[in-house]
Amino acid sequence: MTSTHPWLRKARAELDSLLAQERACPLVPADAYRALVLLARLRHALEAADAVLSSEMLHALVTRCSLPHDEELLTALDEALRAAGEPSGELLDAMLDIEDQAGLLGLLGREPQSLQLVRQAAAHISISPERVLPLFDFAAGRATALRPDTPVAELWRAVQEAPAEIAANLLPSSETLPPQARRGLERVRRSSGAEVIRILLPGLPRVAARSHEVRSVPLVDASGQPWGASFVDPETGQRIVEHRLHAADAPTPRAWLHALDRASGHSLGREALDVERDGRDLYISLGGDVGPGSVRHRLARRLGVRLEDIDLELRFEDA
Repeated sequence: MTSTHPWLRKARAELDSLLAQERACPLVPADAYRALVLLARLRHALEAADAVLSSEMLHALVTRCSLPHDEELLTALDEALRAAGEPSGELLDAMLDIEDQAGLLGLLGREPQSLQLVRQAAAHISISPERVLPLFDFAAGRATALRPDTPVAELWRAVQEAPAEIAANLLPSSETLPPQARRGLERVRRSSGAEVIRILLPGLPRVAARSHEVRSVPLVDASGQPWGASFVDPETGQRIVEHRLHAADAPTPRAWLHALDRASGHSLGREALDVERDGRDLYISLGGDVGPGSVRHRLARRLGVRLEDIDLELRFEDA
């Protein structure tokens, strides 16, 4: 394999060595785990060809080791984000551990779990963008070596979004400004890549209580223009936000649910949302209205706030 990325060349060489040892004598669990991590890294890379590995050997390696728990990895990331040490130390290690876990989950066919882990990690990162800012160049190099459609690439894109997150948090709420200043502020936000569209959501618990009486609840954007509607899917019980794009060839945006400080309007944190598309129509899931499947309840619980004390905002933001 030839690659312009030294870490990929190193990964391939180390993997070849471990697989040679495995063929001679079964690897110990720690080395088996390492081999799987390296295999996942190579399979998610743009330039790397798949290593030759039989299904029998893959199965043998998998059964010989155990994966860490996602919750433990996210806790370690959260602690590293709150710590005062060098980002290139404990924090980078925590992010690489999550990259390895997400890659392994994908290798084992558990893509939904892999994507959920990465999105939870990205939500943690969005709360402390200043901590990951020194890792911007590392993340950029990592992201360019990975296939852009993989969850692991999304993890490093979250780091690349740190400057925009910092800029967005420093900007005042547009609702507090006169119209002319508001238009200028929105141009600044668009140029920073921080926010594309912002929709302040109504009191969703009250909306949920009315779901059996009305088919949908209309939504408006920050300027008061009609934007879409919110309804509960009768089959899944999930709260759905529906929106029609202006053009059929418009790219599918990434959607986030933000918790806003009610006094300042600044974002306290965010959760990534699942977006499905049918032609020009977007269907954005907020999960269930209550319980562990509720995105807004999960976001509030992670931030340590009550839903009654915050505002919720749906944002389309650049990848």
